[in-house]
Amino acid sequence: MARAGRGPRRRGFDSLVQTAMGFDDAEGHAAGDNKPRVLPMQMLDMASGFLMAFGAAAVLWRQQREGGSWHVEVSLAQTGHWLRGFG
Repeated sequence: MARAGRGPRRRGFDSLVQTAMGFDDAEGHAAGDNKPRVLPMQMLDMASGFLMAFGAAAVLWRQQREGGSWHVEVSLAQTGHWLRGFG
């Protein structure tokens, strides 16, 4: 659950992460334009929010059973990488 020592801690901006990861290019190809196309929503923000909510629920469940203190961290880039893995 905890994420320690993995890369720099930088702020992310959904649209820039989408572009850097090739989502815009893939969207353009899927639309038949063969040029980058902006997605109609901030999908990485939404997906990261859902993952953070799930993580909070998971650590509360774990804390009730094991005690202790737990930490959840979510990254736009890691969320994007995970989503790109679905094809």
